[in-house]
Amino acid sequence: MIQSKLLRRFLSIERQLFKARDSRELLNRIVKEAVSLLDVDCASIYRYNEKERTLTWEATFGIDEKDIDIKGVPLSLSKSAVKAYRTKKPVAVIDTKKEKAIPAILVKRFGFRSSLTVPLLNFKRKVIGFLFIDIIGKTKRFTADELLIAEYFSNFASIAIEHARISTGLKKTVSILSAYDEISKSSVHMLEIDKFMKSILRNSIRALEMDGGVIQVFEEGHLVIKSNIGGTKKLAQSFGRIKPGKTTTGKVWKIKKPIIIEDAATGYLARYQKAVSSASKG
Repeated sequence: MIQSKLLRRFLSIERQLFKARDSRELLNRIVKEAVSLLDVDCASIYRYNEKERTLTWEATFGIDEKDIDIKGVPLSLSKSAVKAYRTKKPVAVIDTKKEKAIPAILVKRFGFRSSLTVPLLNFKRKVIGFLFIDIIGKTKRFTADELLIAEYFSNFASIAIEHARISTGLKKTVSILSAYDEISKSSVHMLEIDKFMKSILRNSIRALEMDGGVIQVFEEGHLVIKSNIGGTKKLAQSFGRIKPGKTTTGKVWKIKKPIIIEDAATGYLARYQKAVSSASKG
């Protein structure tokens, strides 16, 4: 009877894998089913960022989402997660108070006593996240069957995350190609240069899913804004004609390569953002 129940649940999730509107919907279903079938109190899925070695929350069931650290959680905070990452196998903690394998703050905040950490592996067996399964208020020794079921759920979660990543990549590629096609068509026609730059900027923003942007050109030793989308007239007046100095654009011009800035809260861009904020208020 239990095997039949398991099979029906798994088949239902499998059918939903490529039909869900987004990965979050499917991941929410996975953690809910994991809690039910494993008879535990809580299950959560976190995506792993290899570059930053941090965890970002994706879905949970059994505790209030408001109490969860959403993103930027260092992998090193959880000894069980570090071990699961290294061995690529589930790591069970029978008594969190004795083994000290999960963050003490979680034990204190939620009352976790037993925990199971299962790595999410992609088809290259690379860790892309974790499934955390927890028991509140009492200890539990996970059976071999329960470990196997937990791994099934982790496989479903891995497929959902990878499918979403590939799908998003394809959509972005199509968007970029579409934008490039529009720009190419515009260049054939005798458009005014200002209108052509506006078209390039508008299509680039749409393809890259950004909020705004500018096109700057060098004129007589100064950076001059030729097209501006998303900024105000006051912003254009403040930065419409400036000396390159140590600006990001100036650096790009010198090294002839793109520069990606993930945190614009410092330096020249911080002043730029401050100008955007004050200009929008003005």
